[in-house]
Amino acid sequence: MAPEPEQLHNPEPERSGPIVAIVGVGAVGRKIAEGLEERDFPIGHIVFFASERSAGQTVEFRGEVHEVRELTMNNIRGFDLAFLAATTEVSLEWAERFTEDDCLVIDITSAHRMTAPLIVPEVNPEALGGVRPPVNRRS
Repeated sequence: MAPEPEQLHNPEPERSGPIVAIVGVGAVGRKIAEGLEERDFPIGHIVFFASERSAGQTVEFRGEVHEVRELTMNNIRGFDLAFLAATTEVSLEWAERFTEDDCLVIDITSAHRMTAPLIVPEVNPEALGGVRPPVNRRS
């Protein structure tokens, strides 16, 4: 099960890497998790979020079962990196809330297509010039 919010800043000592949120546990959110797992992306902790309707479902990641949490203002603080893979409406409401807490957001919806650059590392890596890596609050 994913750590409680108060545990996010006191992770297990053998785990290193950023604290990651995946918002949306449909096919796309699960595919993001699968890609992170396949690439052995360094993650200290991962938390899965969804709507009230989907909260309580489970997602397996690196052999552990994680309970999906409802996305609320009370539980989005303390993340280094958030992947938004829900609806455009969810991205419009929550992307800025994550960034206000110094979280790097990767939004795969079309919500910000007119206001944020489309970055394809193989095509326009220079577009990443102003993007900094996640904070990694545990260092």
